[in-house]
Amino acid sequence: LAPRVTTFVDARVRQHEATGPMARFMRSRALEVSEVDATLHRLRATQADQVRLHFDDELAALTRARRDDVVATVATLTSFEAWDQCVVDHERTGAQIRRAWSTALTRLLDPAD
Repeated sequence: LAPRVTTFVDARVRQHEATGPMARFMRSRALEVSEVDATLHRLRATQADQVRLHFDDELAALTRARRDDVVATVATLTSFEAWDQCVVDHERTGAQIRRAWSTALTRLLDPAD
């Protein structure tokens, strides 16, 4: 689990760092442009699918309700909005975000933890 959590968290942080300005712009337009809003919803659905695929082994052991809860929580926790709040409001660095997200994901996904 640990290497997969690291890989997942690193990929999400790199993605958000690379797309930050464009992601902020898109979100600012989503309330006015329905196509942008629809695109953001599709992106969030894709990111939830990525969680399901990446952590399939851990999720398979859960009930459907618990699995859905974990997928929604991981997708939300590692979303652009969460990353942006960590950077802007909490003045967290990429390393600090990686550490916090890795700890949280491990606790959510590790049945022994």
